[in-house]
Amino acid sequence: MPGELVMPAHVAVCLGPDASAEVEEARKADLRGVDPGDQGQAV
Repeated sequence: MPGELVMPAHVAVCLGPDASAEVEEARKADLRGVDPGDQGQAV
């Protein structure tokens, strides 16, 4: 399903600030094509 991997807004709000920030950083890294586990280092 196209929307299957999209997290509902209320779930994101229920996460702690650190978890929300981590999810946001992972999303940004994914948009840049960077592996979140790579911490932005050159591959």
